[in-house]
Amino acid sequence: MWSKNAEPIIESQPVRLHSLSRDACITPKGVRSFLKLSRLSTDDVLKQQLNNKLNHHESTYSNHRKEKSSICNEFIESSILPAWEARSNAIEFCHKEAVNFRQEIKSEENQINTKNEVIDTRIDPYALRDSQQELEEKYSKVDQLLNWVNNEKTIEQIVRNRSIGILQDTCQLDSDSPLVKRMNSCQ
Repeated sequence: MWSKNAEPIIESQPVRLHSLSRDACITPKGVRSFLKLSRLSTDDVLKQQLNNKLNHHESTYSNHRKEKSSICNEFIESSILPAWEARSNAIEFCHKEAVNFRQEIKSEENQINTKNEVIDTRIDPYALRDSQQELEEKYSKVDQLLNWVNNEKTIEQIVRNRSIGILQDTCQLDSDSPLVKRMNSCQ
């Protein structure tokens, strides 16, 4: 779309994550890329996109002016909140998978401990060591996943706080406004 001044109006397309699985979380390259691209296409260019919308509306509809707050509200509802929700869903999915994975490992550990009472170490002297090593590797993967999830939650909080600040300044929103409260509740 072009404005009267022949400047392009940049419309960001939502970044989508096609499928989530435990494996996608344990090796989070795809999830990490999704989160990064989503932040780049919404929060990192927030001010430019919002200014384009506001300026485009002023130049195109000078006699049918919408209120700035209405334009801001539409932009937040159609672009910002869906992106935040998609990112939160991905992070939360990986968090739940990590918690479930840890519970499965604990259950497996209990089964191994029960078997160890029956295992004759003269027959397989390395069985106990191998099963303990396998459990340690699984716990390590879960710990890495939980650390990654916590880091992403922290990053998301920082990005959202910055975006809320930009939206409050550009759209002249009070911190008590329903829209700001809604954005804060998404955190």
